[in-house]
Amino acid sequence: MLQHSPTLSTIPWRRPGHAARWQSAYPYIDLRADRRFHVEVAGLLQYEGIPGAIYVITVLDISRFGMRTHCPVPLSPGLRVEVSACGSTIHGTVRYCTPSDDYEFHIGIQGDEPVNLLPFLQPIAQNL
Repeated sequence: MLQHSPTLSTIPWRRPGHAARWQSAYPYIDLRADRRFHVEVAGLLQYEGIPGAIYVITVLDISRFGMRTHCPVPLSPGLRVEVSACGSTIHGTVRYCTPSDDYEFHIGIQGDEPVNLLPFLQPIAQNL
């Protein structure tokens, strides 16, 4: 019997507990509220309030409310940071830190305010 993939109209989004079951059954479905854009741009990450702690990072993807970065050091969830990239400065909080396969870390950062995506997406649009 041929099984089909669920469509957005067949997934019971509003019922409690169903999102986790659907995500485990269909891990390729992105249940985030905001669209993420793959960007891969260089930037600087700095701890807020600690002027000497500056790291060169790569912003891997970005959405209106946050970003995923590639960082050489692990950061604790809850840490306040400032990210400068593409002429923009984003203040936010570290949400997660997971090791990547090259002895570095993927850091999820939730922005304090909605992120202006235009500076991050313009370089991609120019290369099309």
